[in-house]
Amino acid sequence: MLNKIYDFKILLGEMVESPEEETRSHAKTLFGPRTRGSVTENGIDAIPNDREAVEFVPTVGAIPVCKYYKVHAPEVKGRLGAVSLAEAESMGWDVKERDGSHGLELYRDVDVQDAEMPSCDDITIIVGPDEGSMESIIWTWHPGLPLGSLKDGRTPDTGVKVHNG
Repeated sequence: MLNKIYDFKILLGEMVESPEEETRSHAKTLFGPRTRGSVTENGIDAIPNDREAVEFVPTVGAIPVCKYYKVHAPEVKGRLGAVSLAEAESMGWDVKERDGSHGLELYRDVDVQDAEMPSCDDITIIVGPDEGSMESIIWTWHPGLPLGSLKDGRTPDTGVKVHNG
């Protein structure tokens, strides 16, 4: 059961030891700070082991085969590089559309280094099935809550990313 950050650290360790090369390689991307989209100064290792992880169901952007966990983690020093379209418009962002690595997406064409990004003390950890030999793996983690995608249509909850590569 995944209910403390320690459980996710153990899962990451298991991923690193996986017989599947793809899982091992993916695990290595989950250590250290997040550097694309919503960013952090520190990685999961900065969060105390006894910190609670609360499972929740996102109101938008949920992938049915995944489980979502919210962790209060001011230690990672997160900044939101993706916000809802409603938030982006309220902040006066010039929102554009492009074909990104995961399909059509909304973005703000400002480099992450130059962008003013709101700070965020909570992270989301997404766990889902592995096509390899393990039952479940950490797909990703990031500051903030999941956002909608353009696949669901352009709505106030659609995510807008800061362009950073």
